[in-house]
Amino acid sequence: IIRGRVRIFVIGEDGRELSMRILGPGEIVGEMALFENLPRSASVISLEETHTLELDQEALLRCLRRCPALALSLLQALSARLRHTTEEAEGLASQPVPERLLKRLQTLANGSGVRIHDGIRIALPMTQQELATLVGTSRESINRALVRLRQQGLIRTEGGWIILLD
Repeated sequence: IIRGRVRIFVIGEDGRELSMRILGPGEIVGEMALFENLPRSASVISLEETHTLELDQEALLRCLRRCPALALSLLQALSARLRHTTEEAEGLASQPVPERLLKRLQTLANGSGVRIHDGIRIALPMTQQELATLVGTSRESINRALVRLRQQGLIRTEGGWIILLD
């Protein structure tokens, strides 16, 4: 991804969407299909105007054979992605919705936050349903979690934006 942000998601057997991750500039998408020769395991949708580069499988394999340092860098990136996915799965299984939501909001703020006078505004406006797909829960649970986080003084909402408070 050169510019912009995308959301990676899967559709469950029950037809519900589950967002896996939001990726931005410098991050890689679609790499699994390059190495496995299998259909893509997830779908991607852009959240804003996005510019990407595409790399052909044969071109990538040639580069990796010629440049072991590139292969090592790619392995490190894939390992970091796997570690992140493992941590996310653990969080989904063990944390209550408000804590999962706060953690996801902190991740979003780190990737697309804008510092304002009393905190960090998440620069991607998101509906409660979109937040629900990122946290792996229902829109109603997100609504209750947002109320709880506001009551605890951890966030505020303003014109559709979520602000993580200092």
